[in-house]
Amino acid sequence: AVAGPFGGPPVRRTGSAIFNELNCTACHRDNAVNAGSGTLTLTGVPANYALGQTYNLTVTLRQTGQSRWGFQLAARTRASVTQAGTLQPGGDGFTQITLDPTAVQFISHPTAGTRQGTADGPVSFNFSWTAPASNVGEVVFSVAGNAASGNGANTGDFVYTQETLSRPSDAPSLTANP
Repeated sequence: AVAGPFGGPPVRRTGSAIFNELNCTACHRDNAVNAGSGTLTLTGVPANYALGQTYNLTVTLRQTGQSRWGFQLAARTRASVTQAGTLQPGGDGFTQITLDPTAVQFISHPTAGTRQGTADGPVSFNFSWTAPASNVGEVVFSVAGNAASGNGANTGDFVYTQETLSRPSDAPSLTANP
C-alpha cells in the first residue's frame, strides 16, 4: 500500500464498512476501533450536495492522554466505488492527497500534520471537497482517525472510524412559459 508523499498512512485505511476497508488498527493494534473515550468528528459534509459546489470540511480528534494525531478520509460514490468530486488539502501543511491505483483520492495527515506533543486535543484537519459536476448519486465519506500516544511506536493508540452520507440535491424543476 502506498503512503503519502510526506509520511502518513498507506491508502485504503478509512475503515469503511460500506467498502470493506482496513483502518488504522492494521498497524496500531492495541485497542479495538471506537473503544476509547475520545471523539472523531467530521463537519461540513452537506446532507444534500449541490453540483460543483465547494464545501469546507474539518476532521477533529480528541482523546485525553494522547499527544499525536492522524486521519484519513475518502469521498466515493456508493454505486461505483469511484472518486466522488475532488478533495483539496488545506493551506496549513497538515493535509495531503494520495491516490490509490484506481485514482481514488485519500486525504490524510503528513508527518508535520500529526502535531506531536499536542496533549489531549482537540486537533483539527481542514480541507475542502468540491462536489461532482454531475449527479453521481449518494456519496460516502469514510474517515478514520488515530489519537496516538506519541511514544514513537504503534502502541497505546486509539482509532476511531465513521461514515457520513451526502445525497444530490433535487434538480430544480423547469416549467415552460405559456
